[in-house]
Amino acid sequence: MSLINTAIKPFKATAFQNGKFVEITEATLKGKWSVVFFYPADFTFVCPTELGDLADHYDTFKALGVEIYGVSTDTHFTHKAWHETSETINKVKYPLVGDPTGTITRNFGTPSSARCIHPLRNRALTTREGARLQSFPDSFQFYGSTAKKNLQIGNAVPPLLAFALGKQIVKALR
Repeated sequence: MSLINTAIKPFKATAFQNGKFVEITEATLKGKWSVVFFYPADFTFVCPTELGDLADHYDTFKALGVEIYGVSTDTHFTHKAWHETSETINKVKYPLVGDPTGTITRNFGTPSSARCIHPLRNRALTTREGARLQSFPDSFQFYGSTAKKNLQIGNAVPPLLAFALGKQIVKALR
């Protein structure tokens, strides 16, 4: 979603950038080209790839006068810990903004930075909808809390895709 020339609602947050905690507000972005992206959480298996890819091209964005802001509902302390323990995240030089209250997430019209967004409605997917998108049959039983169920679904390779890939690998090996 593009918010070009859209007034950003007020917010105040702390980010981790270049070994320091820095304050970020709507005034920080005002009058500047910015890419603000949202990701579910630190210390996940999926997110480092995308954050690392942006880090690889950060100098290009900066040369064009564009700042990048990565936002999740983690705290700035969590961002620091992730930065210090992940080789991929360690190369991130753009601000990782903490949004534990969800203020920035809501201000940018993102229903949730911790769940998948429904493709047709401006809301988060239900657990069952997420499971269907991942090709789990409605009869499949997930166990644990809602958060644990969502984690199982989000981290799963869609079974039908895995089956198709497996068939192709077997076919290639024959």
